[in-house]
Amino acid sequence: MAGTSFNDMLPYIDTILKKRTMDSPKNYFMVFDIDDTVLRGSRDSVRPLATGMYVLNEAQRLGMDVYFVTARPEYPENRLATYEDLRAVGLEPNHTNVYMRPQTSDTWEKVGMSKSDAVDDIERVTGKRCLMTVGDQWTDHMYMTNTFRDELDVATGNDFVIFKNPARGNWGLKLESYH
Repeated sequence: MAGTSFNDMLPYIDTILKKRTMDSPKNYFMVFDIDDTVLRGSRDSVRPLATGMYVLNEAQRLGMDVYFVTARPEYPENRLATYEDLRAVGLEPNHTNVYMRPQTSDTWEKVGMSKSDAVDDIERVTGKRCLMTVGDQWTDHMYMTNTFRDELDVATGNDFVIFKNPARGNWGLKLESYH
């Protein structure tokens, strides 16, 4: 199905969030990338991004836990800067809801795998299921080949793709990439 804008995306997101969580939203969580998904910029010039923030706020409103899984490399100063950026757009980061890229993940394939591993870890630790991953890069959803991506499209627009991820059994919302 073709769409053209953020407003075209809303019915799909609302359907996924409400139907899947109608009985027990607390059994699910959602994973968000940070950069170019919920915010843009860093340090003194951080601003929220409407699409990612809308979906995040809806998930929280329904009672789902929210986790941030980022390709920002893990080291103490960067973790603190990441927390500051998230706080600047009104979010509440902590050591249990922010997963950062291991310093050894230095290729796109390794970034995708580290993000997929983070989702697996969250499921294992919480006993909950991931309802949706939200991000601007395909690696935010897991490492995928171009052929696999082509088979996933459920709803597309100029700035989004919503897909059912058969490898994980969850949904993905791939936002426009600004890179």
